[in-house]
Amino acid sequence: MPSLLDFRAAIATSMKAEFGTIFKTIDVHSGRFTEKSIKNLSVRLPALYVACLGWPQPDLSIAREINAPVRFVCFLITEEGRRAKADQDILDLADKVTAFISNNRFGQECLMPLAPPSADNLVNADILKKQINIWALSWQQPISFGNDLGSVLGDDPDGTNAGDLWPDGGVDNG
Repeated sequence: MPSLLDFRAAIATSMKAEFGTIFKTIDVHSGRFTEKSIKNLSVRLPALYVACLGWPQPDLSIAREINAPVRFVCFLITEEGRRAKADQDILDLADKVTAFISNNRFGQECLMPLAPPSADNLVNADILKKQINIWALSWQQPISFGNDLGSVLGDDPDGTNAGDLWPDGGVDNG
């Protein structure tokens, strides 16, 4: 069962293998952009950054691992350049990355994405000033992650683990 960090890294590694000759930068990212980080990005374009955005209320399996459709995003960043050419370039890249994500497990044991990624143009006044384009391709990937309950909570002072059955058949709830 991969951790969320491992899964995000596996996505970036798969993207590097597929698109390493197209993008100058492919890496993991926190998913938050500041004015300073946007300025620093503009020297290594085009770029693709992979981030984890979260997940809805998860279900727990019998083994107490977490099963959830985790939301991931790939940020595509290109230079503005000539407007018509820039639009064509980023739409072409978005199309290629969308097709790659749509039927991919990224080398992990998990289900396919729930649906092809959605795409959003993140244009705003600050981004336009930097002369870059940023698109976000987001999708939900059903995965299992986390630890079993005992390893998360650890041993109780009485030597039992949370979730262990007591001799009378009751459950130790920690």
